[in-house]
Amino acid sequence: MKLFLVLTLYISFFIIFQYAMHRLNVKGIRKIKKKLRKWNKAYKKASDELGLKLIPNKTLIGESQHITTHEMEGSLDGVQISVTQKRYSDSTASTPAFIYIRQSIDSAIMGFMKIYRESTFNQLQRKIGIDDFMIGDEAFDRAILLQTTRPYAMTALLSPVVRKSILNLSPLSNYFEISNSWFKVSMNDGDAFNSQDLIVAIRSVATISRELTTRKDVKKMLAGNIISEPLPAVCLKNIEMAVTRFPVDEELAQALETRLDDPDLVIQIESARHLKEPGMRHLSSLLETSTWMDSTVQALIISILGNNSHKASIPIFLDIYSQTDNRTVRIEILKAFRIFSDGALSPMLIDQLSSGDPDIVIHAIEALGTCGTVDAVEPLHAVFTKSSQPDYINAAQHAVASIQARLGNVERGWLSNAEYRDKEGALSTVNCAEEGSLSMEKIDGESQKSNHETKNGMR
Repeated sequence: MKLFLVLTLYISFFIIFQYAMHRLNVKGIRKIKKKLRKWNKAYKKASDELGLKLIPNKTLIGESQHITTHEMEGSLDGVQISVTQKRYSDSTASTPAFIYIRQSIDSAIMGFMKIYRESTFNQLQRKIGIDDFMIGDEAFDRAILLQTTRPYAMTALLSPVVRKSILNLSPLSNYFEISNSWFKVSMNDGDAFNSQDLIVAIRSVATISRELTTRKDVKKMLAGNIISEPLPAVCLKNIEMAVTRFPVDEELAQALETRLDDPDLVIQIESARHLKEPGMRHLSSLLETSTWMDSTVQALIISILGNNSHKASIPIFLDIYSQTDNRTVRIEILKAFRIFSDGALSPMLIDQLSSGDPDIVIHAIEALGTCGTVDAVEPLHAVFTKSSQPDYINAAQHAVASIQARLGNVERGWLSNAEYRDKEGALSTVNCAEEGSLSMEKIDGESQKSNHETKNGMR
């Protein structure tokens, strides 16, 4: 009797369980059919708007439970697109299906590259310096991770249009990846799924794919980005990549010239520094006409003009030097004067030897080595005979040696003007040279012998 009761309970439980599962299954089928009608409308609207071919869905119900497939394919803006939606047999009504957008690409210019969405793991990688290529767009760099072996090509690819398309795609997908050979996007079809999101995602894929496959000339791409890029940091990245990878030819020069009137002063400076004489004239004009300029920027412009030997800037430099107390700016001016090698600067540089700033004195001495005239010799000689500063002494000795190499040859290693021509070892005038001028003594044997006899007679 007990056994009969146990069997009866077991069979009853089994029947109830099967009935419940059947009802749940029927309910699940109804939910999926409801979703299927929603998907049909969404896919129909997307295919009509985008001009893609819609392949009717297939719904199989049986041992395999439910497998629902939508497909769209065709050409969008010259790019072949394939869209597939799949729900697998172990899915439930509450489990989203996945929509796959795939695109084969061939972008030989990129070397190895990978663009994909930021994740918690990727953020950790970035913090420790792995895969940390930044384009300079803060919103983009926060959301997207970039890997590349050719930073200049990646920079060229990431135009404003491409970055916008990637950012539009990112929140709509659970996963996407762009590489040299493919473009994969995965979306889910949960309750928030709608035709507009699908349309935006497909358009973004087409735009990015077109940019990847049709733009082959990296230099032209960089030049175009320089002209059109609205974000200063990204524009600077494009300038950097362009001028370090390619010579500044007419095409790049024209692109750089368009940024000379940019509201961002740093972009103006970076563009001008690569434009040779036209760029130097622009920087010189900035120094002369700017009513207010940060001393750091001012020092940068002076350094660029100095390194490019733009002597036309000398009057502007002298004016700035007389008006500023900023030592960094003054030191950059003195460094530029050293490069200019202009004797007209000698009096001004001699005056700086009495400065109370040791760095100013050192740079003035070094500049006198290239700019100093004979009048600079006595002050320099006084520096290395009277100073107790080793840096002063060494710099002054080198400056005198440089002047000696440029202006004459002496026995003791220092020069003099007319006032000191009678001192032993000073450079003397020969054949009644004008007062204050320099001359080279004859070095033949007879002359040396005559001078030696004369000196002995004087003794």
